[in-house]
Amino acid sequence: MVIWLQRVGGTHLARCVHLFSDGLDSIVSLKLLESFGIEVVPVRFYSVFFPLRRRRKPEEYRRHIAERFGIDVVVVDVTAEFVGLLERPAHGFGRWMNPCIDCRILMYRRAGEMMRAVRADFISTGEVVGQRPMTQFPHILPMMEREANLQGLILRPLTAKNLRPTCAETSGLVERDRLLDIRGRSRRRQLALAKQLGIEEPPQPAGGCLLTDANYAKKVKVLLRQGWRSLAEFRIISAGRFFRLPSESRLIVGRYEAENNFLDRARPPYALRLEPTSVVGPVALLFGKQHGDVLDIALSIVARYSDAKEGEQVRLSLIRGDENLGERVVSKEMLNLEAYRV
Repeated sequence: MVIWLQRVGGTHLARCVHLFSDGLDSIVSLKLLESFGIEVVPVRFYSVFFPLRRRRKPEEYRRHIAERFGIDVVVVDVTAEFVGLLERPAHGFGRWMNPCIDCRILMYRRAGEMMRAVRADFISTGEVVGQRPMTQFPHILPMMEREANLQGLILRPLTAKNLRPTCAETSGLVERDRLLDIRGRSRRRQLALAKQLGIEEPPQPAGGCLLTDANYAKKVKVLLRQGWRSLAEFRIISAGRFFRLPSESRLIVGRYEAENNFLDRARPPYALRLEPTSVVGPVALLFGKQHGDVLDIALSIVARYSDAKEGEQVRLSLIRGDENLGERVVSKEMLNLEAYRV
C-alpha cells in the first residue's frame, strides 16, 4: 500500500499508525480518530500464536476488513521475532507461556518503525486502562512506551483522560476534550460509541493468544527445549495429540479428519508422515529422530489410534516430503500413552 504525506494549503494533516486488532475497541478508536479528520494507517501484527481472525490468509483478511468496515489494513507477520522473544522475555510470562508485556513492547517498536517510515505523527491503540491484566495498568502503559523509545507518542483515544497528555494532544493535533475516559472491562460505552459512529454489527473483542492456553503452552516449552527446525512447527502443534518421544523427538497425531487434512497441508518436508493403510487411522507427523526405537514407538502409538482390533497387525505408510519410504507392520497393543503424552 502506497502512503504519502498530505498537505492542504501548507497545513499538516495529522496522521497516525494505529495498532489494529479487529476487535471492538480497536475499530471504535480508529473510527473516532477518523471522525476528528486524522488520517489513520492501521497495521495488524499477527503470528502463529495470535493468528488473524478465523485463521484467514493475509490477503483474504484484508479484503474481509475492507468489505465489512471500510478499513484498508496493513498486515505484518511477526512470528520470527516473537519466537526469539519467547526464549527469554525480559518481563517474564503470564500464567502460562504468554509474554504479554514483551509482546506489546515488540508491537510498539514495530509500529514506531512504521510511524517513521510513513512520516506519521504518532501511534494510536484501542487500549483501555484496567481492561486487560498485565499490560493495561496505568503504571505499565508508560513503562512499555519508554522501553519502546516512544515516550508520549502513543495515544489511546478511549482512555486518554485517565493518562497523561501525549505529544499529539499538547501539540494541538488532537483535542484532549474530545477524547474519552473509559476504564475497566465493560464494553457498554464502546458499544454506544460504535452506534454513534455508524459501525453496524460491532465485532466481539479480538481473539486471544494461544500461549494463554495451558495445553498449547506445554507443547511450546517442549519445542523450545528440544529444538525446532522451522516456524511451521509452532503452527502444527496447535492441532492433534502431542507426544514427547526419546532422543528429543516429537509425534503429532490427528484426532479427526479436519486435523488430518491440516497436518497434511502444514507438514514440512523433513517431517515423517505416518498413516495406517490396512485400516482406518489418523495421520501423524514425526519430528526429530525417525528410525530405531523412536520410530517403533511412533508406529505403535499411531496403530493404537487406528480402528484395528487389539493384537491385529496394522500396516502403515512412511512418507517424507515427496519420497515414499515404504511400509511397516506393527501389532496394535495397549500402550501406556501417558508416558509420552504432553
